[in-house]
Amino acid sequence: MTSPTNPDYNANNAHHQADGFVNRYADRSDKPGLWRWQFERLLDGLPKPPEVPVLGVAPNLELIKSNNPEPRLTWVGHATLLVQVDGINLLTDSHWGNRVSPFSFIGPSVIKSRGFHMINYQKLMRY
Repeated sequence: MTSPTNPDYNANNAHHQADGFVNRYADRSDKPGLWRWQFERLLDGLPKPPEVPVLGVAPNLELIKSNNPEPRLTWVGHATLLVQVDGINLLTDSHWGNRVSPFSFIGPSVIKSRGFHMINYQKLMRY
């Protein structure tokens, strides 16, 4: 038997293959399945609003704007992080829309506002 080319191969995991990985839900990625899922989601009223409010903490903009050599990581919202290392500001996966969607007219609305607004971020940028 030849050894697997996938260094993470584990025969106990259904999505592992000797030469890579497999999407176990490939049938959900076809377009009819996607539209059916969206329709069922809307009929079921999903996503449900949170049962308790999502609390946030006001950002410490003075600390964020300071030129401190110590590395910092600030959660902005959803999957957006502000990484500050050695005087460089890196914004990951920034999403500034009001809907979690590539389109402004469909998709779930943002539940919690961003940690700080784009206008504040522009002040952080160094060219």
